[in-house]
Amino acid sequence: MGTSIEDGTGSRKGAMVGDKNRLHTHALAASASSVATVTGDAFNVSSELITLTSDSDSGLLYISNGEQEAISVTTLFVNFGTSANGVGKGLVSFYLDPTGGTLITEANEAQVLNRKVGAPETLTADTYKGAEAKTITGGNLIQLPSSGGPIASEYVLSKGACFALSVTPPPGNTSMQVQIGFLVIKKYNSYTID
Repeated sequence: MGTSIEDGTGSRKGAMVGDKNRLHTHALAASASSVATVTGDAFNVSSELITLTSDSDSGLLYISNGEQEAISVTTLFVNFGTSANGVGKGLVSFYLDPTGGTLITEANEAQVLNRKVGAPETLTADTYKGAEAKTITGGNLIQLPSSGGPIASEYVLSKGACFALSVTPPPGNTSMQVQIGFLVIKKYNSYTID
């Protein structure tokens, strides 16, 4: 006698098996960001266009997780306009758990938009935008040369953890517009497999 698989709702319907003795299943594949967008748990955090008038480092975006569980910071982007007098690439700096700096202490709120238009969900986080010469101090630093565009990177922030980004324009820059941002996914553990 074989084993049968029945519907768990009590309908007594059995699982379908094809003519080659294969169990029929149905699955839907979707990225974590797509699912989080549908449920109202995905947010864009960004600066507005910021004009940098030197080739010095400027702290431009910060987030500190105030949610009860981990969040994911992913799909980072840096849009560089044309640099006046700058030559070569700029530098993007990632600060993992920074401890201070004027970007944080002066606390100018960054733009936070739920990717599900009209959704009531909100993001519990401190999000700050920077400007020319804002500083970021402490934490672990990762730097990479960049001409702008998306940066394939993901960071998971536990409750209370923070993350910041700064930009150094190309050497010799006297004027360049920059916008910087990232995607944040709430309830990160709900969209991943342990």
